[in-house]
Amino acid sequence: MTPLADTPIANGGTWSGDGVIVFSAGIGRPLYRISAEGGQPTPVTHIQPGRTAHTSSWPYFLPDGKHFLYSVQWTVPGESGTGLYAKSLTSDQETLVSSEIAGNVAVFSGHLFFARGGKILAQPFDATALRLTGAPAAVTDQEVIRMSSFCRVGFRCRLPARWFSNRRMTSVRI
Repeated sequence: MTPLADTPIANGGTWSGDGVIVFSAGIGRPLYRISAEGGQPTPVTHIQPGRTAHTSSWPYFLPDGKHFLYSVQWTVPGESGTGLYAKSLTSDQETLVSSEIAGNVAVFSGHLFFARGGKILAQPFDATALRLTGAPAAVTDQEVIRMSSFCRVGFRCRLPARWFSNRRMTSVRI
């Protein structure tokens, strides 16, 4: 394994099929991109001047390999701008997808998957238009503490203990 970049706190990363990695570098810092071959990381998102610090985290490449989703959470409760955003590697334009979704997400089979209120939800999503196209529906009836990771074929989540430990990991294939 070859280190590509130093980051004090990593809140997710995503790797495109074209060899571009977008990663979180911590609170108050933008998301960065770097080639899978190495090189100097460059910012791919921007922190708005004069705003309180926020975390840009959990980037996730969409199937076209050029656009990605990411979560913005402000350090001051109630600060406007929290939510799920979409961005292209080739443009400065950021698109708010939802102010009600934040955290780790994934897109499979035309649906955006995310956790909210202890449930995993799927909501119809147009990855070309970068917009939600329907209402969310629960994927599982089991309580979810948090989403820990997504991949192209499924996801991992932390479920409450039932028998022996205080937490256990469960993998789900889509």
